[in-house]
Amino acid sequence: MYRTGDLARWLPDGNIEFLGRIDYQVKIRGFRIELGEIENCLLSHDQIREVAVIDRTDASGNKYLCAYIVSERELEMTGFKEYLGRELPDYMIPAFFVALEKLPLTANGKVNRKALPEPESNLRKAVDYVAPENEIEKQLLNIWRDILNVEVVGVTDHFFDIGGHSILAMKVVSKAFALGWNLTVQDIFEYPTIREQALKISGGVKEKSMIDSDIELQEQLPEVSDLGRISAQRIRLENVLLTGVTGFLGVHLLTELLTSTSAKIYALVRGKDLLAARERLTKLVEFYFDQEVSKLLDERVIILNGDITLHHFGLTDEAYQELGETVDTILHPAALVKHFGNYADFEKVNVLGTQEIIDFAMTYGIRLNHISTTSVSGTMAKADHELIFTECDFYIGQNYDENVYVRSKFAGESRIIKAMHKGLKATIFRVGNLTGRFLDGQFQANIADNAFYTRIKTMIEIGAINLELLEQSMEFTPIDLCSRAIVQIMQTEEAEGRVFHVYNHKRAEVKQVVNVCQELGIKLQTLNTEEFNQYMAATAEDEVTSELLARMVAYYQPEGDDEYCVPVKVDAKLTIEYLSRIDFEWSEIDAEYITKVIKYMDKVGFIQVK
Repeated sequence: MYRTGDLARWLPDGNIEFLGRIDYQVKIRGFRIELGEIENCLLSHDQIREVAVIDRTDASGNKYLCAYIVSERELEMTGFKEYLGRELPDYMIPAFFVALEKLPLTANGKVNRKALPEPESNLRKAVDYVAPENEIEKQLLNIWRDILNVEVVGVTDHFFDIGGHSILAMKVVSKAFALGWNLTVQDIFEYPTIREQALKISGGVKEKSMIDSDIELQEQLPEVSDLGRISAQRIRLENVLLTGVTGFLGVHLLTELLTSTSAKIYALVRGKDLLAARERLTKLVEFYFDQEVSKLLDERVIILNGDITLHHFGLTDEAYQELGETVDTILHPAALVKHFGNYADFEKVNVLGTQEIIDFAMTYGIRLNHISTTSVSGTMAKADHELIFTECDFYIGQNYDENVYVRSKFAGESRIIKAMHKGLKATIFRVGNLTGRFLDGQFQANIADNAFYTRIKTMIEIGAINLELLEQSMEFTPIDLCSRAIVQIMQTEEAEGRVFHVYNHKRAEVKQVVNVCQELGIKLQTLNTEEFNQYMAATAEDEVTSELLARMVAYYQPEGDDEYCVPVKVDAKLTIEYLSRIDFEWSEIDAEYITKVIKYMDKVGFIQVK
């Protein structure tokens, strides 16, 4: 009758659900993006008054995102990428941020998106330009020009200020790797100019240590008695403070608490105001769950517009005190979980934010359940034999600073342990490789940011796998089972003071995944090493394949550190025994579950099952 440009769908009850504007959806690098979602995330920043995000096309025909910001005061544009990176996947982060005094409007008062100016990324004043001085700088400059699609680049230009982002950083690393240079994605963040990267490649800069001065490496976990008899009597959870509720694990913990306990949940959610925080959480719950869960959200969840990185979570002194006197349990999964970036951003959330939670728990004598990661074990260690990392271990010589995420989680856990020695009532849950729900295979919204799923996608898109990998195993820890295990453990008296390794020890072999793919009609060749290398060389020039390989190099390129030369194996015997005594057992990772995982990847367009 009238084409409005709105995107909507009929619901079974006859209502129409509004999903957004058709003209505000764009497709970049194969990902369908809702521009309004980016705008809403930016509007949650307390210094931004107005914002508009559009897609533009560069001289080479490649699309990119550009954000236009109106603020009441002059802002540094460089910080907004990191701000968005806490909530959005890399492909949704604009390449450029442009400050405007006001947004141009049409005659009827709407934003005139066609009148928004081009970002001045390609404009360089002669005085600002610094030419390359050696061969490495010249080669890097050519790589940057090709990847960033800019004509004029100086060796002192900042990669992330001229359109760079994590995906493009991966491409730089991939091309550097092909030239035999040991450059990592984290190096791009640590050394963001051509000059610094050239010095890093040539060995002319001292490695930046990621060791925190306040980490006590000799810190030991408090001693706890053996398992003994686990009481069948559960702790009654009445009022639970839940952080990180908008994260993949956080929202599933919320749902597990709502469906398996009668507790009232106080959810700490960041937003421009309380209404924005509520809308953000409601939208997320609707994305993952059915209407029954949404009803429980209205009945038993109290949303607090707050932020763990702020003093008193950004609440008033009165609200902070009232919260402390009300809640009896804290569940703290909030974390920045990417593997690349500026350490200061990870420290702010994963270390200093955790300290705010510790202070709150200590002040009011509240039991704290802290979510850590099995990755604090590191992958390699300084030793002369293979090391086993158990629930009783913290530092065993492992390389805990192999990336900014692991380093920050190790530092955060260090603070928890110190506080436990001072009387903090706490339980630490180190979770494993979180994967799609066992129920239906549904995974996190920003699936493209996950290294494990990228491995599977790469295998499928390339269409081949090395025979030597087929007998290797893979860890799948379904998010719903992980959440259930955590909530069940935290309701037991004996959990206090302990560490648990919450991951599915029932691993799947790579050949199981390959078999499922082939049964679904995905063509996958199994080649010996020589055949596989030849196949890879033949397909390396393909644009899609090259981006996938860039991701693989970024996540799995060895550091070449001879000091850490012994593998570390994570063990969960104590946790498995504990769970068995409270009637929880991990499910087998069979063909049915793997099929759900692959079909979900296809459903959201992450792969294409032909």
